[in-house]
Amino acid sequence: MTRLSIRIGCVALGLLFAASAVHAADSCLAPCAKVPKKSRHVSTAGPILLPAGVGVLLTTPGTTLAKGAKKKVIVVEATMTSGGIAPVAPMVLSMFATLNGVKMEPTGAVLGAVADCGGTALGPLPPMFGCTLSATFWLDLDQAETASPGTFIGLPLTVVLNGGDVALGGGMPVLVSMAVRQEAK
Repeated sequence: MTRLSIRIGCVALGLLFAASAVHAADSCLAPCAKVPKKSRHVSTAGPILLPAGVGVLLTTPGTTLAKGAKKKVIVVEATMTSGGIAPVAPMVLSMFATLNGVKMEPTGAVLGAVADCGGTALGPLPPMFGCTLSATFWLDLDQAETASPGTFIGLPLTVVLNGGDVALGGGMPVLVSMAVRQEAK
């Protein structure tokens, strides 16, 4: 069996699983009557289809944390993985986080954290191992409140994890997870 036919079979199998499980697993059990103050962990319960370009990867219904506090920093640790399925076409994973609509640090790269999974002009097609991108994002609530008054302190905090395949292929099944924490500076 050729390498290409193995990849096509794996993609088809991944798409079958992706169609059946797209809801999020959440550390705040449904219906989440009391939103956590300090931390929350969210992940896809199964593979989701990676958007071409940039789209919403993961968020939680309602608020992520109950309210922002002075002298705190919000830290988001996120991971996106294509698991054991390598891409058939070029794939470049991209991921960034926003807090109440404001892009979290680091903000230097327009597309956030990026991983070239091969098949682009930058490298050959990878072996049958898939690709993983992990990143840490943060936002100082005091500085953010000064820049955007009335947006963070004492208000519910919602984190949205954005990303996709910026090689514009999209459609690969990926697993996504994030941990959100409010920590002292």
